[in-house]
Order: sequence, then C-alpha cells, then structure tokens
Amino acid sequence: MPATTGQRVGLSTAVFVLSQAGMAAYHEGAIGLIVGCGLTYATWKFADELFERRGGEPSPLALPASSKARGLAYRLLTSRAQRRAEAALAEQEREEQEDDRDVLQAGRPSTFTFSSLMSDGWRPSREQVYLAMLEDGTHVMVPLHDLVHIALAGSTRQGKTSIIRQLLSQVLSIGCDCVLLDPHYTPYDVESNEDWTPFTPHLVERMRADPMECKEYNRIEQVLQWASTTLLEKRKARRSASKHPGNDLFFFIDEYPAIIAERKSVQKYVSKLLREGGKYRIHLVIASQDFQVRTVFADVGGAIRDQFDTCLYVGGDKTTVREILETDVREIPESQLGKGLVVVRAPTCKKARPGFTPWMDNEAIYSLVGPSTYEPTEEVEPEEAEAAAPSLRTVPTLRHSAAQQSSQSELLPSEHRSERAQVPTPIVPEKGRRAEEIDLSIAVQVWNGMLPSVRQMEAIFDLNNHQARRLRDRILRQADARKPEQQEAE
Repeated sequence: MPATTGQRVGLSTAVFVLSQAGMAAYHEGAIGLIVGCGLTYATWKFADELFERRGGEPSPLALPASSKARGLAYRLLTSRAQRRAEAALAEQEREEQEDDRDVLQAGRPSTFTFSSLMSDGWRPSREQVYLAMLEDGTHVMVPLHDLVHIALAGSTRQGKTSIIRQLLSQVLSIGCDCVLLDPHYTPYDVESNEDWTPFTPHLVERMRADPMECKEYNRIEQVLQWASTTLLEKRKARRSASKHPGNDLFFFIDEYPAIIAERKSVQKYVSKLLREGGKYRIHLVIASQDFQVRTVFADVGGAIRDQFDTCLYVGGDKTTVREILETDVREIPESQLGKGLVVVRAPTCKKARPGFTPWMDNEAIYSLVGPSTYEPTEEVEPEEAEAAAPSLRTVPTLRHSAAQQSSQSELLPSEHRSERAQVPTPIVPEKGRRAEEIDLSIAVQVWNGMLPSVRQMEAIFDLNNHQARRLRDRILRQADARKPEQQEAE
C-alpha cells in the first residue's frame, strides 16, 4: 500500500531540514542546498517502500514501544489505520497475558501440601520421586536413577527451601544417604515454622554429617573436596572391579553463591562431581538465586550447567530460563512464579512447563523421616540445667536395613587433615572434664531440649571435642537401649 501524501510531505520535510542543518555546520551553502534537494527528492520517491505493509501487519520500521515516546515523529511516520492496528495488537497481547495469568492462578491448589498428596496412601519410592503438578493436573515424578543433578533457581524466599525439604525427605525415606551443606542452617526455623530436627539422626548416623557442623565454610569445603577425590575414586575402583559403586548419595547445597564467595575452590570440586558423579550414584542438588556464569561458575565456565537434567525455577533469573530450562524467556509467566508456583523441567517432562510444588509441611516430614526432637525452651545456664529434673526422650533411630548401610570407608572425614606428612607428636593427657563425669540424665535433657550438636555439649558442659563426642555416643546408646522397653510398653 503506498504512503499517503501527508506521510510523504512530513518525511521529505524532515529530511530536507536535517540535511540543511548538517551542511550548514560545514559552511556548504550552495552545495548544501543541492545535496538537501537531492535527498528530499529521493525520500519522496521511495516513501512507498518505507511505509510498505505486508498482510495488514504494522510497518516493519522500528517504532517506539512506549506510548510516552510516541510524539510527532511517530505520527508523521505512521497512518491512522496503522496506529489503530498496532493498538489493537497490543490490546490483544495484554488480554492473552491476563488470560494466562487467570488460568494459572485458577489452577493453583489452595491447600496443596505434601500431606494431602500422601492422604490417598501414595508414598515416595525408587520409581517415583515427586517434583510438581502441572496445570492440567499431571503429576511429575521421576525415577531415582534418572534424578542425577538438580538445579533449584530463583529469588530468595520464593520456595527453594521447601523444595529442598521435599526432596530430602523423599530420598531419605527410600534409603539414600544424604549430606546437607547449608551455611544458614538452623534446626528449627521459628519464622517459617520449618522443623529440620527429624533429619539430624539420619544425617549424623549414616554419613557423620552433623548439619550444625556442615554449616561452617571450612567444613563445606572439606566435605566437597573429599567427595570429589576420595569418595569418587573409591566408587570408580568398585565399578572397575564390576562391583556395585555404592548407595545413592545426595549432596544438598543451599546458598551456593555465598559458599563460593568464601571458598572459591569449591567450584572445581562441584564441577568434577557434576561431570562424573552421576555414573557413580553421586547426586548434587544445588540451590542458587541465579545460575549466571559470573555468579556460580566463574572459574569453570558455563558449559557445566548442561549437567543439570532437572530444574525447578521459582522466578527472578532469566539466565536460568535460557540456559538451564532451555526455553524462550517470553514463554515464562515470570511475575506469577514463587510460593509454590514453579517452572519444572525433568527427564519425564522434557519441555519446561509451569506447575505447582506442594508445601512440605512438618507432618509429612514426621511421617516420612521420623519424629521431631525440637522442644521450645528458654535458654538456661549450665548451673540451672544441672538442677533441672531429669527426663529422657527417646532419640529416633534409623529405619534402614543393613543392606542399605554405607560402608565405613564412605563416612565423611571427622576432622580436617593437612596434606602434609604426619609428624609424630607426644601423647599429652587430656585436661578438663571427662564424658563419664557428666550426669547422663541431665545430658539427655540438654540434648533433647536444645540444639542436638557436639558444639553445644562442649559449651554447656565445658568439654573438649573428643569428650563431647563420647558424651553424645553415651546418649545415643542409652536411647537405643530403652527403645525395646518403650515398644513393649506400647
């Protein structure tokens, strides 16, 4: 369709004025006039091509996207019919976005908890590890052997922690070994009412991975170094000898950017586990606000992100959408994600799709993993604790069969050992209180009433690390001894 007369006049006038202004700056009087007239004639001659429209669509010229930026130039370069067509197209896109948002919100369950998911008798298994429910009601479940490495991406306080609790509870309940590395770990989060104490006995007894100790940056670095060297090499040797490499072992790493900001060497350990660990049943679950190269893989390169075959995205990072979800940013309802609304991609859901993750309530964790050992108490001084009446609350024991127990050679290293050769040192008798001198009933009360960790026992009873560990072992042995009596009483 040819340009209108008004469009020709407006565009030609603008070209003439601009050309004259430009030539005047160089003091080219007559020559400038000739050049300006030539440009004006060319503009008038080819105006039809500038305003060509195909199939009723708006002009392919790059027009301002904001209505505030559309001034005189916009009105001169477009016809009234073209402006109406563009406005109608923008309104249609806006209505489609509102429809998509309404559908997504309408399909969101009002009380979608993991307990409600298990209310019909379903339980996680090696064939079904639950991830999310899609908009059409389809449940996304993945077999354990396909759940290699998992990326949890998105802004803070949008649901990544609940997803970690959901995955940790499931893999523990089906007999996997787990290590939780979280620099912000707390046994009981009073703000969000999240109870982590049921996990502690499993983490401590199976892998000697006390989460209170594994929140220290030095310990996190030591554990990941051990996993990428000692553990990985042992499993390689087993597989080379045509033996089973070992039980499935999951490393849950939260606040990954904060960890590598303190310990940059962690990147190479994680990179090695991402590339080689999957073959030897070593799985990584990494939570990060974003997965940009400069944030999480500055030293190893962005190609390592291809190792994440499963991703749950809660919003806030377009790089994750493009690189890990492998989808167009425009297809993601970014403003609606978080607090249960996610985009999921998994081996059983190849194309990234919006869905809903269940809230991992404490009752579901108690059902899958074991009872809580947390009791809200006020802080007491050691003298007051000794005067308190003794009470024993059974520490939950593990429910795994002997065939699923990890070999002693795969326990996490208990202390940091230097790479240098060991120099013989004289044996010096220990000073201070001994574990046998502590009243066991008082120790059990403190263990159950406060944070169940070796560090707390050191501080309260003035013990060194070795004696505090011996006291912990006494508490656990007595709990195991009383379990048959309690079962007979029940």
